[in-house]
Amino acid sequence: MWHRTSIAVAAAVGTASALGASAGPTPSPIVEAAPATAPASQPALPTEPVTPKDALKILAVAMRDGDADKLKSVVLTSNPSEVRMLGAMAGLAGSLARLNQAAVKAFGEDDANRFTDDSTAHFSETVARIDAAEVSIDGDKATVRYHSAEEVPFEMRRVPPVHASEKGQWKVPMSELSPGADAAALDQRLEELNVQRKIVDELADEIAAGKYKNAEAGKEAWRGKIMQTLPSRPPGTAPAGAPATRTAGPG
Repeated sequence: MWHRTSIAVAAAVGTASALGASAGPTPSPIVEAAPATAPASQPALPTEPVTPKDALKILAVAMRDGDADKLKSVVLTSNPSEVRMLGAMAGLAGSLARLNQAAVKAFGEDDANRFTDDSTAHFSETVARIDAAEVSIDGDKATVRYHSAEEVPFEMRRVPPVHASEKGQWKVPMSELSPGADAAALDQRLEELNVQRKIVDELADEIAAGKYKNAEAGKEAWRGKIMQTLPSRPPGTAPAGAPATRTAGPG
């Protein structure tokens, strides 16, 4: 299953892996069923990417809520392929948010959370990881290092302000979310993400229509749709619909 916060991340920031790090309802990262407002004990989340950590938190919120505009505001693209990939990520994030809402209404919050492998705790853990990360800033570049030996440093960029009175805004380069991917690879992943979105939208409609008696039946249907629709991959390669997109934080 995906945690929305991690689509990542397809992306996002730690709540699970990036942009769909799994090819269906299997433990992995993206669809936080966290409430629209943060718990009273949790510090207010940033609304502007004034610091690198602010940008990562905004990215996490955007993935959790399926907020396409917010997602696009903190991801930096450099070519048409990256722009299309970002649009697909935003679309899938929105569809996953809608799926989660349909599951909550049909199965109840607890079963819906198990269905999508989400919980408020996942989002809180993501924010905590971001807070604990080490950030080195060199001019308009920043390197984010998480406390994990396996985690590769994450590079970010500050975009200069339009007006002198404004502050620059930190953004996550799309190239960091999908390292090493050329235009052809991004286009292939784009196609797979679009297929994934259609599957998620179809499943959300079916759940809303009462087709599945419980969350487990919906999960099995999700798995079946993935297996039937997306092409198989050789062992050791990323599953279809699960582009090798990095998360902005540890999964």
